[in-house]
Amino acid sequence: MNKIDVDISLIKKGLVKRKSRSNKYDYGNVTILAGSRKYGGASLMASSASIYSGSGLTTLISDLSNRIPLLSRTPETMFIDQVENRDVLLQLSKTNIALLGSGWDIEEAIFEELLAKVINSKTNFPIVLDAGALALFDKGNNNHLVVATPHLGEWHRMSGLSYTEIENDLNNISAAFELGIEILVLKDSTTRIYDISNQTIYYANFGGSFMSTGGSGDVLAGIITSFVGQGLQNNVEIINSVISGVGVHGITARQVAESQFISLPTQLVERLPKTIWDLLQ
Repeated sequence: MNKIDVDISLIKKGLVKRKSRSNKYDYGNVTILAGSRKYGGASLMASSASIYSGSGLTTLISDLSNRIPLLSRTPETMFIDQVENRDVLLQLSKTNIALLGSGWDIEEAIFEELLAKVINSKTNFPIVLDAGALALFDKGNNNHLVVATPHLGEWHRMSGLSYTEIENDLNNISAAFELGIEILVLKDSTTRIYDISNQTIYYANFGGSFMSTGGSGDVLAGIITSFVGQGLQNNVEIINSVISGVGVHGITARQVAESQFISLPTQLVERLPKTIWDLLQ
């Protein structure tokens, strides 16, 4: 088992530099299935994180109540009402990556239906599982590459491991394999990124308690999804895109918190283009 500390050079490895001649179709077609009437903010933060991280196209599939808030904040995002089956399936046929679960109220039956539509999609694209999707996911007939982004509590419930058992990396690798997860991003003060098939663990130490506020995970999921979407069209390995997402998230939050008490997720999002620009120089 390989163990690697994430440094700046590793973060840069997964970033996509803009070509002098290119267009929006060169930088990922991202689909985000997120938000509910109860947790609408999660869908806005995940979507805006995708946009500000450089996605060529970002489409949010969500409850209709989130449409006006979304377009008021990031009009660059496209929106599909989650009950419009034909539109949902058409979007899934075009996407090159999907994020599921941020802000899902799992008591609503529609989210199991949306997850099934993604799993059963004939188009083979990676999926990023966050929040509610972690609770609903069952590998079953899934053929999509899975990136999961749980915090410790979510991983405890999903894996069945005790908190003591989660401290052992081998336990996490074994559980992720059984669950059909290829890349596990275990969020903590030191975030552990598990590349399951290659038996490699990356340790990212860029965050801190200044990130301990609702919405940080939604933003992280949006950044990771954006970077993977861009990377797929520019010959970047998925694990490198994920590592970059975690690193950029932590570095940006730390920069925001240099002169204030906490790093609000919405402030972090707005600073993303500058952080990415600086890293690419």
